[in-house]
Amino acid sequence: MKNLLLVACLLTISFAIDPAKVKKFYDMVDICVQENTPGVPKKSPLNIEEYTPDMVLCLLHKHEMIDEQGLIKRRKLIEYNDYLISDETKSRQAKEMGSMCLKQANQSPGSNNEKTMAFIKCATPVIDLFDKPQ
Repeated sequence: MKNLLLVACLLTISFAIDPAKVKKFYDMVDICVQENTPGVPKKSPLNIEEYTPDMVLCLLHKHEMIDEQGLIKRRKLIEYNDYLISDETKSRQAKEMGSMCLKQANQSPGSNNEKTMAFIKCATPVIDLFDKPQ
């Protein structure tokens, strides 16, 4: 029984991350760097301090995680995080932080765009939990 549980855990961990999506994410980081900071060379993965709110907004748009009203698509965001984070503890951390930031942003006053930017400013550290490209 213990062996079956171990195999199930290993399969979950090994298939939780999608290397193609990780590469696509970091390719999009490079594109968003170029769009938001012209003249800066591509060099992803970036340090977390280098992710500006406009760059993260660009990433969210490129991955179609913002709806027509300008709000975050929560389910799509969580699903995508599952492709980018192989470590179960980090994945849980990311979901908790994302949920907390989304709740705070949605309760804050302002337009949908302002709420989305509030979410981005709160949740950007989650990017540090993502797996790096191979």
